[in-house]
Formats: sequence, structure tokens, C-alpha cells
Amino acid sequence: MMKRCITCKKEIIEFGEKQFTGFQSIFPPKEYDKACYFVLRDGSTAPYYPFARRSEAGGVQHLRIERGFWNDQIHLRVNDVYVSYLMYDWSVAMCTGKVSNYSGYSRLNRISEKYTVCSPWFDTDNERDSLQKGLAELGAWYDGHLPEISLSYEKQQGWLDKDWKDARITRAYLDEHLPELTQPEIFELYRTVDRLAAEYETSDMKNRKNDFGYQAPLSFFNDFCYGKLPPKINRWVDELSNIMLSKKIVNGIDLDYARSFAVRALLYLFHDSQTEKYPGILRHKELWT
Repeated sequence: MMKRCITCKKEIIEFGEKQFTGFQSIFPPKEYDKACYFVLRDGSTAPYYPFARRSEAGGVQHLRIERGFWNDQIHLRVNDVYVSYLMYDWSVAMCTGKVSNYSGYSRLNRISEKYTVCSPWFDTDNERDSLQKGLAELGAWYDGHLPEISLSYEKQQGWLDKDWKDARITRAYLDEHLPELTQPEIFELYRTVDRLAAEYETSDMKNRKNDFGYQAPLSFFNDFCYGKLPPKINRWVDELSNIMLSKKIVNGIDLDYARSFAVRALLYLFHDSQTEKYPGILRHKELWT
């Protein structure tokens, strides 16, 4: 019978925050921790430990340590080096859990193989001293590949800004304006969005179809929310819409589409900005109800 792997979480997180300069652990609270598992070659699952840092370019740089366990050994590697405009991609939501989330917003999925970075597996015995030795080897690999990792982040940031101009604009806007909100105003937005999500589920807008039977343009939840959010947030949406229109974030954009992009980006990135302060906020409604 295979031995049970020793508990590694504390050691891995402490190592990552010390080794990866500027990165912080974003391992989720218990209500989301099952999101941080990956599939091994034999079909079994194992945990990974995500880290992230904000970059000067405005995006969020991510990486993770994966911890496998087979043949009575612990196996460690660095993987998933990517850039996003979301810090907490395990909690992607438009301030509500009542509508389907646009998961593609969480990260850039088209990383060129030329810029994909992943370490080899470092194998350790299933005990503390060996674990620390394996982590030290992983750290040495990371230090030796920093130029490669930095180039990957640089290239991805460029692709991200090209494909997600609305996110770049909204992240910069929220960085400037979020301090203007009080805690009651933050929670008011969550209450409002939750109410609108319930109304949207029974609305005529959700059931609009195009000529091919798919949901019609400008009939999604973010379109339903326009003009119905708290007054200060409505003003932010209009300001963001005008910026996105002036910068022509997509070809042929008009004011209606600019508003749609603005609401969607604002609700995703607003929720992301609050996750550190209020972990699991969507599942702990006593915080804001």
C-alpha cells in the first residue's frame, strides 16, 4: 500500500513567497480550495499552489508549484507561468454566482509554445529534510531561468493588451477610483448585482435569439445591468464606455457595445479586487446582506 504524502502546504507556500520575489500566495480559502488541483498522467489529481504579483505593465503575473505524489515520492515543479488581468482566477465571477461566468476572461489561453515555461519534476523522499532539498533545487532552477520567465511574461502582456483592451483600461481605472468607495457602497454593488441576476433569469432579454437560434447580441447579463447599478458605479460605467469608444477597443465598436464591454470588465475586475479583502464573498452573503 502506497504511503500517504506528508503535508507540504505550509512549506511550499513559505518557500514560494520567499523564493519568487514580489509574489504572494493566492491559495484560496476552503470553499474554493478544490479549484487548485491538476490531473496527473494516471488520471489522479494533486494540489498546486498558486502565486501572483502585479506587474508595472498593469497585468498580474502568475505561476504555481505543482505537488505530485507517486512511487512513495514527492514530485515538485513550477508550471503555468502566465499573465492575466485577474489576480484570483479561482474566483472568476461578475459579482454574483447566479449567472454563468465567462471563464475566458480569467487568462490568456493562446500562449505560444515558444514562450511556454515549465520546469522538470524534482523528486524528493517523503520526509521533511528531503522536501526542503527538493524545494532548494526547484529554487535554483527558477533562478537560472529568470530571463526565460521574464520574456514569457513580457510577450504575454503584449498579447493580453491586444486581445483584452477593455480589461487593461478597466484595471487602470479601478486602481485609481476604488479608494473612492466606502464599504457600504461595495456591498451595495454586490446586493444590486445579485438582485439583477435573479431578475435577468426571468427577463425577456435573456431569451432573445438571433437568426441562427443563438443568444442575440447585447442581450447578456452585462447588457441587462447597464444603467441599473448604484449611481456611482453607473457613472464609472459611462466614463469607461467613453474611454473604450474613443480608443476603439474592437473594430466597429459603437456606444452600445462599449457599454457592454465596460459593464462586463468592471464587474469581473471589481470582484477580483475585493477577493483578497473579503475571501469567499459570494458564498458568505452575511457580509453584505
